[in-house]
Amino acid sequence: MDDSGWLIYRFSSKANKLVVLSGGPYSVFGRPLVMKTMPEYFDFTATDMFRVPVWVRFLNLPLKCWSPTCLSKITSVIGYSL
Repeated sequence: MDDSGWLIYRFSSKANKLVVLSGGPYSVFGRPLVMKTMPEYFDFTATDMFRVPVWVRFLNLPLKCWSPTCLSKITSVIGYSL
């Protein structure tokens, strides 16, 4: 763990890294763990994550809502709070 709070992982091979990065979703203590490849020059003070991908399950969603337009409208309000 870096002093700024970032968790840094080192893999024994590129193949192992790809297995982990393509797996998931991962969570730690019930919170999503977002993993991505670190660039050569990484700024640990920057907060460049404005969007985080999440899995959403819509139980009993009516068939008429299974269109890109309808799903986009539904998902556009996920994650927003007052």
